[in-house]
Amino acid sequence: MDANSFNAQSRLNCVPVFHDLTDQIFLAEDREKLRFKGRRLRLRLLEDFGLDQGFAPLNETAESVEQFLASTRAATSVKQPQKIVVAGHDFKFAQHILRELNSMSVAVEIDEWSGHGRHDEKRSKDLAAWADAVFCEWALGNVAWYTKNTPSTVRVTARFHMQERDAPFLNRIKYERLAGMIFVADHARQQVLRDFPLDPRRTILIPNTVETHEVPLLEGERDLKNVAFVGMVPHNKRIDLAYDTLEALRRLDSDYRLDVRGKLPADFDWMESRPVECNYYEQQGLRQRSSDALKESVHFEPYGDGLFEWYRLHGAVISTSSFEAFHYSLPEGAIQGAVPRSLAWPGADLMYPLSWLAPDPASLAEIIHASTHSQESWASNSKTAREFVISRFDAAVVSKLVTQIITGTVGDEGALTGN
Repeated sequence: MDANSFNAQSRLNCVPVFHDLTDQIFLAEDREKLRFKGRRLRLRLLEDFGLDQGFAPLNETAESVEQFLASTRAATSVKQPQKIVVAGHDFKFAQHILRELNSMSVAVEIDEWSGHGRHDEKRSKDLAAWADAVFCEWALGNVAWYTKNTPSTVRVTARFHMQERDAPFLNRIKYERLAGMIFVADHARQQVLRDFPLDPRRTILIPNTVETHEVPLLEGERDLKNVAFVGMVPHNKRIDLAYDTLEALRRLDSDYRLDVRGKLPADFDWMESRPVECNYYEQQGLRQRSSDALKESVHFEPYGDGLFEWYRLHGAVISTSSFEAFHYSLPEGAIQGAVPRSLAWPGADLMYPLSWLAPDPASLAEIIHASTHSQESWASNSKTAREFVISRFDAAVVSKLVTQIITGTVGDEGALTGN
């Protein structure tokens, strides 16, 4: 989709924001500059002290799982689970885990909630009485309900992403009934431990699963000067910083382009009820149409299937978000050969190597250019990034580790018994 088609389709019926934004804009710019300076200092210190690992390798994560299960035995009185309930409203990040559970010699039932706190309570009660173990995908109303409505012999575990921190359910969980809370990001775990009465000994860090198979590349298909950006909604994805990055990139080499894939702001009905966010996208659309550097170099791709194949058209994939828990597009793009590069949103350096990260758009443009300006540079950086993803996030290994937390057992270990 070209820029004109996007602009025609993305007109929003924004409610005007009738107040003087001048002071707010200056304050926002000052805060942004301060944020960039803070990120630059943190990255420099991490590099100086040699703290460049990102997420731990999977062999270390496996050791952590064994230690976690050993340390919590006395506190988890459960039999070997044979009947497992998986409860949640959204299983898009749990497909590998569900496949792993279904491959085991256990019975699995899905309690699919219709929202963060909406469900068929009768079915949930029936499943709570039937289950040996319950796994809650996302720590929302499902965890609050199951920690209060299951017998003490039922093992209850949950997985926390990031969206949960802005929901009201963390205050409603009966934490003493949780055998374990899995976090996909350590910065999310630290925040929850700071704000809620969750025993840190009942928490475990296991990353999201990433499919690590490659899609075959056709000869001449990839263009190293194409930069991929997935998902411009909501505002925290910061398409404005992606535009800043592209403008800086094109000052280095005018052949660079930005491909934006995903739903448009106008595709979301709730956008009109958020006038500030709505106006933000109107301003970004105006900027993109009127900028010589952007109007011919930004291309919009619709949301749909074939994302893995799409990554293989690109030399790099970027994230310019204000915050993320994981941001799948970076490791998924890396598996398909797109070099991952990102602004250092809070927690990014706990997950990804410093070589992936930059403090501000100008610096991000520089590391994109350095890693994609030649075939040799791209090949080296692409290989290193792919190896990192496989060694940290491989779906086959990660899904087994998650199911060990769900069942309370490691491998062929017998039943866990408690007091």
